[in-house]
Amino acid sequence: MTMKTHLKLGMLALLVILNTTGSTLFGQGALTPSGAPAPTMKTLAQIEPRTPISSLPFTITNSGAYYLTSTLTGISGTNGITILASHVTLDLKGFALLGVAGSLDGINVGGPSYVSCTNITVINGTIQGWGRYGIEASVSLNGIFDGLLVTKNFSDGFNLGQYSTVRQCNSVANGVYGFLGGPALLENCAAGNNGSDGYHVSSGRMVDCVAQNNLGAGIWAYGGSFVTGCLSEYNTYSGIGLGSDSVALNNTCAGNNSANSAVDAGIYQFYGPGRIEGNHISYSSGVGIRVANGQTKIVVVRNTTAGNLANSYSIPAGNDVGPWGQAATATSPWANIQN
Repeated sequence: MTMKTHLKLGMLALLVILNTTGSTLFGQGALTPSGAPAPTMKTLAQIEPRTPISSLPFTITNSGAYYLTSTLTGISGTNGITILASHVTLDLKGFALLGVAGSLDGINVGGPSYVSCTNITVINGTIQGWGRYGIEASVSLNGIFDGLLVTKNFSDGFNLGQYSTVRQCNSVANGVYGFLGGPALLENCAAGNNGSDGYHVSSGRMVDCVAQNNLGAGIWAYGGSFVTGCLSEYNTYSGIGLGSDSVALNNTCAGNNSANSAVDAGIYQFYGPGRIEGNHISYSSGVGIRVANGQTKIVVVRNTTAGNLANSYSIPAGNDVGPWGQAATATSPWANIQN
């Protein structure tokens, strides 16, 4: 074959290959755009889907999330923030709500008509110097309060509604109670230098809390309460007071009843039945453990007492009390140890 013949045959083979390959390729769609390009940046609501609060007074009437933009000061005759809706989260963002002379509540849930609000959450900040309550949430249900300092308010620090959960909150130097209300769960909280009881709670569960230097009792827990792992010291009246069906377990009560009340004690069970177990009670100005006259069916076991100015205990008949003695000679596993 000549050179020309070879070239023609090569070109013919190449055309056959290209034609065969092209027949298996898929179409890539139209080249004309279907419409104008859509924006790709997020809106402000997507970046921060919460409502800012930048001045007081402020009323929340819709469910949602809210936050402070700075420390805010109230106005005489008004609440700081009033919540009139359910399913509200309020983040103080580490800032403070500051009351002034003649102001009302720092945070009020329900307003003057006492609207029942559920699932209210308040977190992370300070509420100070209000003319009534720091937080008035007595008509709320399922409230959550976390990481708050409530201080120097004229009445109670916290006035809690039913089924509240309070964690890592301090209620200090308020005019009446530190924490009031219930049923409630309180964990890792502190109440100090309040004008009455540090905790005044019905059907409450208090876990790892502190009550110190309150002008009433440290912890006053009404019917169905459980107090465990708490420290109550240097309160004017009882370290822990217990109502019916209440239990004090593994607490420390020191230096209470500075008023030297004949009724109060390091731990005082004022209604039965109940249980006082595994507590340490020392240096009360009166009795270490007292059960009120006429109360029965209270179990008192495995406690230790030291240095109480009156007797270690005052417990009437009709209660189940472990023997009192010294650790070296006690033979019963239910013995109470007195020093």
